[in-house]
Amino acid sequence: MTVQITSPVKGYTGKVAGVTFSDGVGETDDQNAINYFTRHGYTVEADTPTVPEGEPTDKWTIAQLTAYADTKDISLDGVKGKPAILAALGVNVEPSKPSDPSGPTAPATTAGQE
Repeated sequence: MTVQITSPVKGYTGKVAGVTFSDGVGETDDQNAINYFTRHGYTVEADTPTVPEGEPTDKWTIAQLTAYADTKDISLDGVKGKPAILAALGVNVEPSKPSDPSGPTAPATTAGQE
């Protein structure tokens, strides 16, 4: 999700936290940069995702997980990717079991047994 960042210094042109500003405005989808700008008084404008009811699950989107972390004051600085975000939030995800397209397997036989 790309957000618009407005510098507290009117008309600023340059680069901050990897984001290029022109006439005081920049855009980014880097969550670490967004967190930095939020903490340092920049205006961050974006559609705020709705946080679902209950505790987070692996079914939630990254935007929903990030919004949940924000509401709980959980820092996700340096955390990248959904599995890492889930781990940072303490969500235990059961590993998915690969399906066997060949169907049930016949019992193995030992040589000489028939």
